[in-house]
Amino acid sequence: MPVSSDPFERKILMSQFKEGMVNKSFGSYDETQRAWSELLMHLFHHESDKLSFHIAEERYFAPPTMESAGYWKRWKIEEYFPPATYEHCFVRLIIQYESEFKLSSPYLRAQVDYEVRAGMEKMHDEGGTLPVIHGIAAFGRYMAFYTKTGDEPILPLRPPLDPGADIAPQTLWNLDITTSEGAERLRGVIEAVFSGCERERVSREILEDPIQAVNT
Repeated sequence: MPVSSDPFERKILMSQFKEGMVNKSFGSYDETQRAWSELLMHLFHHESDKLSFHIAEERYFAPPTMESAGYWKRWKIEEYFPPATYEHCFVRLIIQYESEFKLSSPYLRAQVDYEVRAGMEKMHDEGGTLPVIHGIAAFGRYMAFYTKTGDEPILPLRPPLDPGADIAPQTLWNLDITTSEGAERLRGVIEAVFSGCERERVSREILEDPIQAVNT
């Protein structure tokens, strides 16, 4: 799905989206899924001959040996390079999501936290990733943000496993997408992803055709 590379245009889209989110319900899992789907479609729907993205829903199973065993869904933003198909693309952003009412559960917060970190490590291991990898864990409208720079650990750091510890405290989810502060923080992440993809695109074109890249 091609997308606009104009930062101002994307800022306007985020503003319009935030206004529409205020009255949305995030209580159930399905409502959260629909709301985030609309957000991603709103941000990634403009056409451009520079960058092309695909919004995919990943469904998978974490085996019982994993800390977060069970069935999971998450949104992935994949960049693909025409004429390549969706099967030939790189994941640029993941959004792990759950319903809002589950935010009060320390157990489920720890599971979602683990899954978004595992997804980011997978992005790093598969190569073709940006210098800084971004991930979002969302319980309805409430968001926690994660970054991984190169081979450094994912931030915020995760404390060691301890039966009595709150591995993923609720304070991590202190930003609300329906507020100006939350919308701006999310916009900053989207802008960082776009900027990183654009730098990578320019570098790729220089390697493929140095003369043509200079003239574009």
